[in-house]
Amino acid sequence: MRKIFIYLLAILFFLSFINYVGASSHLPPAIIAGQQYEKESAKQFLGSLSFLIAFLAGLLAILSPCSYVSIPAFFSYTFKEKKEITKMTFIFFLGFTTIFVLLGLIAAKLGNTLAQFQYENSNLALIAGIFLVLFGLLTILGKGFSFLKLNKKFKHDVSGIYLYGIFFGLGWNVCAGPILAGILTIASVLGNYIKAGLLMFAYSIGVFVPLFLLSFFWDKYNFTNSKLLRGKEFKIGNFGVHSTNLIAGILIIAAGALMILYRGTYIINAFDFLKTTEYFYSLQRNLTKNLFLYNIIGFIVLLVLIILIVRFLRRKKTLG
Repeated sequence: MRKIFIYLLAILFFLSFINYVGASSHLPPAIIAGQQYEKESAKQFLGSLSFLIAFLAGLLAILSPCSYVSIPAFFSYTFKEKKEITKMTFIFFLGFTTIFVLLGLIAAKLGNTLAQFQYENSNLALIAGIFLVLFGLLTILGKGFSFLKLNKKFKHDVSGIYLYGIFFGLGWNVCAGPILAGILTIASVLGNYIKAGLLMFAYSIGVFVPLFLLSFFWDKYNFTNSKLLRGKEFKIGNFGVHSTNLIAGILIIAAGALMILYRGTYIINAFDFLKTTEYFYSLQRNLTKNLFLYNIIGFIVLLVLIILIVRFLRRKKTLG
């Protein structure tokens, strides 16, 4: 895990170095004037963005069809791990956020939107899809990336869930909206990758708040003891397969197949019959019009989330 974060920091340093080396003062006056205008616009947008506004923008992403695929992703590792779902959601979130922030900063460096970068590099989604199909097959067999035996199937595959989050993030096509576009503008125009990275991290937290709440109440009311989660073991040929592993594997394979066939999750947008994407964009634009009010709302929502996390940790300590 430590090596992954070292590699991530190295890549960000490399991006900053390229930005420094690529800077040139020998540009035509018209281009320099245009760049100056973009910088001034980005500075104005920078003043309207905060950690809390970015957090709320990510939270609103649940209204967009692009986020619908995250629900089956949640249930896939719920059935796979069976216990401590809140912890596994956090591990999944770390993997997703690692790649999501990195892709966003690379896109900003190249002067692209995140959606454009994902579209032009669709092989990333293909690789992610292949990985997920393999991961799904391993899950059906009761194995993860730690290659656990069937008689150890109730142990957590933390490395597998983390990598699942990374590859899910690679294939997940975000409905960016004006807030995320503004964050990437801060990176590409102002070269402020640290600020943009922190804002994208806040956006990522918002994206996964619904999953965290679902996992929190899942653990709180101990849904793991339901008959559906307990399941039973049966034979498929010469292999012993547990029903919950089978369900989890099928969900993971379905997500992988979606990414292989359509090079991402764009196809989900075709089912936006209620035009929720337009509503999602409109709500995001409104976030920058009444900053005081929405910062307060964001603070309250984030405070509630922190309280739930503290309660979860205390409960774990008490049970431990």
